[in-house]
Amino acid sequence: MPFPFMHVVSLLDPLSGLATKQPPPKPAVLKTKYSTLITSWFDHHRPLFTAAKLDPIALFSLLFPELRADRVYNLREDGLVKVIARCLGLGVTRQRQLSNWRRDADGDLGKMVGRIMRAAENPPPSPGEEVTVEEIEKALEELASRSIFSSQSKQTPAGTATRGAHEILTPLFLRMSSSEGMWFTRAILKSYLPVVIPEETAMYAYHFLLPSLWSVQSDLRRCLEVLGGAVFRVFPPKPEKRDVGELLEGAGRLVRPEVGVRVGRVKFLKARVS
Repeated sequence: MPFPFMHVVSLLDPLSGLATKQPPPKPAVLKTKYSTLITSWFDHHRPLFTAAKLDPIALFSLLFPELRADRVYNLREDGLVKVIARCLGLGVTRQRQLSNWRRDADGDLGKMVGRIMRAAENPPPSPGEEVTVEEIEKALEELASRSIFSSQSKQTPAGTATRGAHEILTPLFLRMSSSEGMWFTRAILKSYLPVVIPEETAMYAYHFLLPSLWSVQSDLRRCLEVLGGAVFRVFPPKPEKRDVGELLEGAGRLVRPEVGVRVGRVKFLKARVS
């Protein structure tokens, strides 16, 4: 089965609770708690990643929407307000409430969407009917294909009929909980602030080689494709600590920079002789 979006929300909600806690925790404490939450979440869901045959780019596009610079939706807050109002079939009163998101929701449109959806919560979906990260990935790809500012590979060829934003998004919003709607809105806007997920922590929690690959090939899709390829598939995503150094050294010999891909400083560690 595909991977439900509600599982991603189960990570984002507690991270938001930490980020907005009053009084705010010290930076070192917040960093530790973030790391613990993220690592535990990946460990808990790792069996489902395999069982669901998860498309990792769909997951990471939701964890780090700001990294998808190749996708432009042409939807800033005011335009998105109108689209979401159509998606949810809002009446005049609730449309007005949604439009006042700057004043009444601390400038957070996602928060206001969640508040409005909570007032008329969608019934829980039947098992297997949940909104999935793969569905969201497909919808956002289609949304981006309508923009001439998306990368050329994402754009729909000229003359091809396209659907409106509300037609793409309505089937998702009508099956989401209020919390899912809130985070989905923020994903479209490519900002989860004040939540900032540490890239290296999340990448390492998914696969210990991903941060090092990311430093060599700063193309997230390509990094994940490399990890899923025949060469790197034999590396366990979370090896025993005593084996990490040796595995990193072995992996470092297999990574090659690619033409046209920005290269960063490689962080592979040298194995220690015991």
